[in-house]
Amino acid sequence: MSNEKTLSISMEKLNKLPPLSNAARKILEIINNPDIDISVFVKVVEQDPVLLGKLIGLANSAYYGNRKISSVERAIIDILGLRTAKNIALGVVLSGIFDTRQCPNFKVADFWLNSLLSARLARDFAVYITDIEQDEAYLCAMLYEIGQMALAFLYPEEMNRLLAEEPALIMAGEVENFGRNHYSISAELLEKWNLPEIVVQVLSESAEIEDSGDKTEQQTAELSKMTQLILLCKILSTAILSKEKQVESTAEQADALPESWPDFLQPIKAELEAVVRKTAGNLEDYQEMARLLS
Repeated sequence: MSNEKTLSISMEKLNKLPPLSNAARKILEIINNPDIDISVFVKVVEQDPVLLGKLIGLANSAYYGNRKISSVERAIIDILGLRTAKNIALGVVLSGIFDTRQCPNFKVADFWLNSLLSARLARDFAVYITDIEQDEAYLCAMLYEIGQMALAFLYPEEMNRLLAEEPALIMAGEVENFGRNHYSISAELLEKWNLPEIVVQVLSESAEIEDSGDKTEQQTAELSKMTQLILLCKILSTAILSKEKQVESTAEQADALPESWPDFLQPIKAELEAVVRKTAGNLEDYQEMARLLS
């Protein structure tokens, strides 16, 4: 089948995705309204039992000190904070559209773990970057891989085979099988769902640079700062998880991370390396959070 025909079928399948739930539509409205009252958000969450349970479970996780929270309002006010709760809720309701059980090689817990790790890194890095907003960075990283989940739902047999390959081969396999990589899918979906423009931009740029083949330093430097940040956080997250399987010491994990950082981050590299070490040291907590969300 030609690449053009494959791409046409892929686009047609995307257009036939199940509609967003009422909770998802309302969460999207809330995400796009920075002045929303917390009581409005609480009412939306309380209408979705799955989302309700996951947010309360997350607030009671070890990462937040094993609290005894029983209401979503207290979970948001006392533990998570409204902005974090909104971003996680959005990830939960959007990922809930895709039933990936027919693609066993797509590990939902791994998806959440990678998303949570990279999102936390992105937000904590943004503290040191004056022209990148923390919650935008968190949201970009949280939703960065949702296109792969969509492909696992749309093409479970093909993706199950691809996901059994070496990670370096998966992206090329996506283009060969579906006419596009999963970052392109992510960009289209999130634009269709009216996500903030910065999220769509990051994914569109990522799709283009992945399609270009080998990424040179010059090509990467021409990306927006937000895209460079998210790409770095994904690399660091993957490195933390890879090293966790090979060495026991979290200090060794952090020390073994890549040395190549974007130029605009070089002046604060020491501070960011400390963030990476702290995140690596909390890996067990993130693993528990991933299990709760999956």
